[in-house]
Amino acid sequence: MLVNFPLSKKQYPIASLGFGAVVTSIVLLGLGLHIGHGVMVKLGCYTLGFSIACGLWLLTDRYVVKNSAQLILRLAAVVDGGLAVQMNLSYVLWALELPKGTTHLYHSIMADYFWAGPAMLVFAAFFYVVFKASINTESYAM
Repeated sequence: MLVNFPLSKKQYPIASLGFGAVVTSIVLLGLGLHIGHGVMVKLGCYTLGFSIACGLWLLTDRYVVKNSAQLILRLAAVVDGGLAVQMNLSYVLWALELPKGTTHLYHSIMADYFWAGPAMLVFAAFFYVVFKASINTESYAM
């Protein structure tokens, strides 16, 4: 199981934020794509990235963090994971030319930084692997 259920009391706020962000992102993406409003779609991508970051924080909460270096690695993996989802979803929607009505400047910026989404995935995976390697696998917080 990825996250221990039932959740502890300290995990409720993060789980609630993540669930609220998922619902908000679905509404924003659906409404933004339906009416063709680019700002709503971009906000939907941001909130989905935030909800993934909340989920990664809950996923890594089962490990006992012993020092500040491990906490920094955990935070880097969580933030990069959320940003990777946000950036890759933005690029997929841009490649599908959704929504219509975005400016030429937006398209030129996206075309110049096509490599940023996959690079963020690599960084997120790297930080997660380094974080897991720094944790003793027998030290689970139950």
